[in-house]
Amino acid sequence: MESKLTWQKEMTFLAVNRDITSHLDATREFGGGNSAPTPKEALLNSLSACSAMDVLSILTKMRITMDKFSITADAVPTKTIPSYFGVVNLKFHVEGNLAAEKLISAVALSMTKLCGVGYMISLVCPINYEIFLNSKSIHSDVAKFSVEVLNGQ
Repeated sequence: MESKLTWQKEMTFLAVNRDITSHLDATREFGGGNSAPTPKEALLNSLSACSAMDVLSILTKMRITMDKFSITADAVPTKTIPSYFGVVNLKFHVEGNLAAEKLISAVALSMTKLCGVGYMISLVCPINYEIFLNSKSIHSDVAKFSVEVLNGQ
């Protein structure tokens, strides 16, 4: 896995991964143009996407479909230098006709075993998560990861 980051102007950078480009920027407060996610916002996006891909993959294997699926994430930064996430909160919003238990199981599997981005963040701060099915809260917990060694590596 590789990344190439190139400065563009002010605090704007171009990131290239596998010939795919994306931008990062700082807020105006820190000399940026406010034109793209900050690095910490990109990290929250990565956490949400990593877990969403897990959940979607699990539910697809179960032959379960959804009408809508989104995740909102917020992080509370510390008041230290360096500033880092003191806590992260994820809210899984799902709409559709599916069993709550299956959805809870899929999200829990992501938040305990599969989401590598979540695992890395959980080493620094707690990740709280809550699951909403058809706008009703059905489960909440804290991510608790276990690591499994594969092929003796």
